[in-house]
Amino acid sequence: MKNFLLYLGCLLGIVACQSQESIRLQVGDNATQIDTLYLSESITERSIATLALDQVGAGKSIEVAYPTTGLLQTKNGGKTYLMTLTPGKHSTISIAADSTLQSDSKADSLLNYLWKSSNNFIAENGVFIFNTDQLDSILLLFEGFQKDRKAVINTHEAVLTTDELAILHYQNEARIYSFLFYFGRLAQRLPAGDPFFKFIQKMDTENPAAKTLPHNILYKYEINYLQQHDSLQSIAAFMEYIAEQTQSADLADFYQAIYLKELMESPSYWSKHTGLFDVTILQAALAAEKENPYYYLLESSSSAYFASQQGEVAYDFEAVGLDSTSISLSDLKGKLVFIDNWATWCGPCLSHRPKVLEMAAKYQDHPRIQFLMISLDATQKRWKDFFTKEENKSRAGQDLIIENGMQTEYGDRFNIRFIPKYVLIDEEGKIINADLPEPGVGLERIIEAELSKRNE
Repeated sequence: MKNFLLYLGCLLGIVACQSQESIRLQVGDNATQIDTLYLSESITERSIATLALDQVGAGKSIEVAYPTTGLLQTKNGGKTYLMTLTPGKHSTISIAADSTLQSDSKADSLLNYLWKSSNNFIAENGVFIFNTDQLDSILLLFEGFQKDRKAVINTHEAVLTTDELAILHYQNEARIYSFLFYFGRLAQRLPAGDPFFKFIQKMDTENPAAKTLPHNILYKYEINYLQQHDSLQSIAAFMEYIAEQTQSADLADFYQAIYLKELMESPSYWSKHTGLFDVTILQAALAAEKENPYYYLLESSSSAYFASQQGEVAYDFEAVGLDSTSISLSDLKGKLVFIDNWATWCGPCLSHRPKVLEMAAKYQDHPRIQFLMISLDATQKRWKDFFTKEENKSRAGQDLIIENGMQTEYGDRFNIRFIPKYVLIDEEGKIINADLPEPGVGLERIIEAELSKRNE
């Protein structure tokens, strides 16, 4: 099968490339409609390159500040592929007829194997993991999985650089630890002193490759901190703890920036912290981190965080309905507006959707509230296909779409970094709450309280 061939070379790090034409593009006669690829750093989301496929023979040098991982995407994230970004790297990316991306780099292939095999392993063993009361058996299960993948990586050691090996071995462990932290911290809500968390003793906080998945280090610090203190004292205290526990000043700066970014973008992962976090605390933290070399990671997130706070004028978005008609937030002035931000690919969104529809049905005849279910899918087709099944059709509220909404101004202004995310806006178009709890009694009480205020 003929493919587009993209020659991506000399991804610069701390050394210079010998070649002056690090990217070469060769176009075959494939019928794919892709005209551009987008390369960004996986964790920081910093844009690295926009690669136009009509630049046949064009050369381009790309710099990375340190060995890391990148995300290569087609428009709107329709197809994605992980890449190792290391000094002096040369690789060929093929774009198949179905737009699937692939690299000739063994390191890239292994990186994607680690990503996908983690998801598959959890899915295959999910029944056991979430039903056993023998938590040690879960640790043993993942320990064996980690060893098996380590053996696969070592099989290709001869063709991998030192940087690539470091990234792959770290990613092998980190993707497993990410799930174990999710299971212990969120799914089971285990106390910090629970023996389940003994696996954190194996984690190396000084590993430079930690920049490719730093969240685990922060979770480890949280567990350690709570084992030493009765509770979290303040955001500033935890920031100081990060600095004290990290020998590398560079890694400490990076971890601190990522921590603040996480508090703003993923508060549900930091339930013990968010009660101590507000606009005033953020302003003080940003001022304290002004000289942090990774401060740039906070600029976009902080702007979105401030814009989504209570009392701020909500962004006047425009969304499209199933009948292709458009609706704007300003069209609903005079009503409370509840927004369910979801997508057809989001499992938690789909599991919560029936409860959202129940609430929409309960209030569908109420003259002062409107329920909007806004899909953030990449394309209208996938969204519309969802409604071809009778059981997915809604009979209350209004289904709308903002294509690829998480990557648009809509996503930025409402600080949508994860979904589902629920938002409540008042009659004047001001934000009441842009981080509502999941559908349930608590959420209904919030809605009832707001409606009661308007009756007074």
